[in-house]
Amino acid sequence: MAVSYIMLLLLRLLLGAALAGTFLTLYVARLELCDPPHRLMVTMVAGGFWVAGELLAPGLAVLCKDWRFLQGALALLLALLASCWSCPSLFPESARWLLATRQLEKGKRVLRRLAEGNGAHLEEDFYSQENLFAELDSLSTGVPQPRYHLICEVFSTRVIWKNSLILGFTA
Repeated sequence: MAVSYIMLLLLRLLLGAALAGTFLTLYVARLELCDPPHRLMVTMVAGGFWVAGELLAPGLAVLCKDWRFLQGALALLLALLASCWSCPSLFPESARWLLATRQLEKGKRVLRRLAEGNGAHLEEDFYSQENLFAELDSLSTGVPQPRYHLICEVFSTRVIWKNSLILGFTA
């Protein structure tokens, strides 16, 4: 697909950035979609798929025979993956993000869909609208005041260190 050496370098740079973004996106998706007891198992299975893809790449190179076709095949696979990410039913908006940014109605809808997907019956008393979202409704009262943090404070939290350790382990 590249007609010159400079274009090849730019496309390889774009491919490398896409692969790095893919790895981080999958990590964040695992954090959002998996409960803590299952995260390590899902991480190891995802790592297995990653390694399998890397091991199948030489076979794809043999099938393509020409490096330009190989680059096109890899770009096609990444485009297919990117089209899956744009489907909101596969990757719903993060409920944490929606609640943190005070988008309470969208957050409630996402939480309700996740609860129904996990088999919770919303007709029961425990899952009724009054019980389930009472705390969220209390957050919507008043004007939220912005909070400012130093970068040192962010890196001194336990959650950041734990996620950095998990990301380093999986990398």
